[in-house]
Amino acid sequence: MKPSRPDESPVRAEGGRVESGRVAGFTLIELLVVIAIIAVLAALLLPALAGAKARASTVVCLGNQKQLAFAWLLYANDNRDVLARTSTADTAILIAPDGPPSWCAGRLGYNFTADRSDRTNVQLLLAPGHGRIGPYLQAAGVFRCPADRSTIDPDGVMAGRRGHPRVRSFGMNRWIGAQGVGVRFKTFYKLADITPISPSDLVVLIDTDAESVDAPGFVGPLMPGNPLGHSFGSLPTILHQGGGTVSFADGHVENHRWLEEYTRNEARTRPWIDPHSDFGQTPNRDLEWFWTHQTVDYGPNVLVP
Repeated sequence: MKPSRPDESPVRAEGGRVESGRVAGFTLIELLVVIAIIAVLAALLLPALAGAKARASTVVCLGNQKQLAFAWLLYANDNRDVLARTSTADTAILIAPDGPPSWCAGRLGYNFTADRSDRTNVQLLLAPGHGRIGPYLQAAGVFRCPADRSTIDPDGVMAGRRGHPRVRSFGMNRWIGAQGVGVRFKTFYKLADITPISPSDLVVLIDTDAESVDAPGFVGPLMPGNPLGHSFGSLPTILHQGGGTVSFADGHVENHRWLEEYTRNEARTRPWIDPHSDFGQTPNRDLEWFWTHQTVDYGPNVLVP
């Protein structure tokens, strides 16, 4: 019998089939099945990966807030109990030698046009005489939330991927040194002023929605008794799985989950008034949380001690 040539040697394929002269490969149907399996696995894994990325971003943001809160307490300990407070003033006032000891300087809002360089100037956060807690940190990155992707262009408008990131994502509770109403609601100037509210309940810094970030202060909700008491002044971010990071006067931080659909709605627009909620009628739980964590309400016509 004539022997077969090498290139015609029988090849035993999977399953015992013998194919002469060529190696068995995948059929089109088999390839389609494999592709379909890969697509299913990707659809199952991508949400998990996105969730892991979001959780990692929250952890970093909590770490940033922790460093800021610690620097804020260090400043008070080194300055006879006086708090590095917030301010709604412009940069010129904030950096004045006799100006208020604001925790940082700069106006970052999209509608603020006096000095657009504020939005990218890290010296307003770190340099002595500008941001009072900056010298304790010397790391501008901690003033920004990693989930905050907002950018700015030279004309002061949101710029998408081609713009420059703003230097700050956080705002400070305006009742820490800036509100100064004098009647009914308390303003805190020193650590010793944080009473009768517990330091663990008094909000200091709030991770702020990109549309709300402007002056160093976070304008909390208007208080009960105000005709617009159901409105937000500034909006908290919702970038951390429907919540935002918050620091407190005792130094602890948390990712606070907002409860109301209105608060979590990405389509929130100015003036941020929730038409479905009013204090005493249909309370907004998120507004109430702010009301009880930003100051002390002594009641109408009561002179604040």
